[in-house]
Amino acid sequence: MNMKKALVVLLIIALLVPSMAFAKGGLGPCLATCCFGPRTGLEMNEGSAIRLTEWLRLVPMIGYVVPLYNGYEGYTGKTMAKVAAEEKLGGVRVQAAAPAQKGGLVPGIVAFCFGPRVGLEMNEGRKIRTMELIGIVVPVIPSVLIALEANSGKTMSQVAAEEGLDR
Repeated sequence: MNMKKALVVLLIIALLVPSMAFAKGGLGPCLATCCFGPRTGLEMNEGSAIRLTEWLRLVPMIGYVVPLYNGYEGYTGKTMAKVAAEEKLGGVRVQAAAPAQKGGLVPGIVAFCFGPRVGLEMNEGRKIRTMELIGIVVPVIPSVLIALEANSGKTMSQVAAEEGLDR
């Protein structure tokens, strides 16, 4: 079994076993961060569910189209608060001051490259983490460190407060 299949199996098991999936921290948020993007596990620790489009990234062939859709959502100005309400994801919403203009090329590219949560939260005024930006140059180390944060139970609200992402 290759590494990607093993991660998918572990993720499914971790999310289907209630004690793992709904506990703050642990294997579920850790693997979700690895598979779906840098903020997914941190937001799972706040009670947010995984989006269908995030799950679709694991489906062969469809997974290549999903980042384009993510980029489109960011470009058109869609926000994570709107997505969370429409898809009943739960969790804590961004507390930043909304930007003067939502959407555009930058949130679109960010949603395409970093995942939908980063780009959609950018449309709400939340900044990109330095750790996420470092991932452009050195992709593995920041991903592992963010996954370990999610594993330990850290939340995106805690990260935003510590790093001043919502100013």
